[in-house]
Amino acid sequence: MGIGHSLARGEAVSETQAPQATVRTGVLPGLEVFVEWEGWTRSRDGEPVSAAGPALGTKVRVLDSERLTLTALGVVARERNEVADGTEVLAGLMGEVGLGGAVALFGGLQATTSPAPDGRQWDRAGALGVEWELSSRWVGLLEIHSHRPFDADLRRHGVEWGLLFFPTLWVQVDVHAGLGLNDGQSPWLGAGLSIRR
Repeated sequence: MGIGHSLARGEAVSETQAPQATVRTGVLPGLEVFVEWEGWTRSRDGEPVSAAGPALGTKVRVLDSERLTLTALGVVARERNEVADGTEVLAGLMGEVGLGGAVALFGGLQATTSPAPDGRQWDRAGALGVEWELSSRWVGLLEIHSHRPFDADLRRHGVEWGLLFFPTLWVQVDVHAGLGLNDGQSPWLGAGLSIRR
C-alpha cells in the first residue's frame, strides 16, 4: 500500500492519491499475477474526488542468471473519465544487471495504449537507474525516467530518489521523491508499505 502526492509546476494545483494498493501472488516459478488499484485522487483545485478502476497484470521472468534478470510485464485496466471510456493495455520489459558487490543497474521499457476522444492514444516510456545496498536492511536507489507520448507533445522527464527499509524479512517500508526535468513533469513525494507472505 502507498500514498502519493504531486504538485503541478507553475500552478496552485496539487493531487494526492491513496491507497495505491497492490495484491500479488506467485502462480508458478517465474510467473506472478497481481491486482492493483491507484485508489482515490483528490485535487486541491476544487475538482471532485475521482476513483481509478482496478488493473489486472502479470509478470513473467524470461531470463534469470547470476548477474542478469529480464522480466516481461503486462497490465490491463479500465479507464473511465470525462475524456474517454475504454481499456488501457500496457506491455513492458524490465531488467537488472549486478555490477558486483552491493550495486546493480536496472531499467525498463514500456508501451501503453489507452482510449482517447478520437480513437486510441499510444505512449512509450523508459527508465534507467542504480540501486545499492547500504546495509542488510537499507537500500537506496536513483532513477531517471522519460515518458514520451506518440500522439502529443506532452513529454515528461524526471529523476527519482528512493530509500527502502526492511525491518523484517517480510516487511518493506519505502519513501521516494522526484523532480521534473522539464515542465511536463511535476515534482512528487510518496511512501509505501509492503508485506510478503
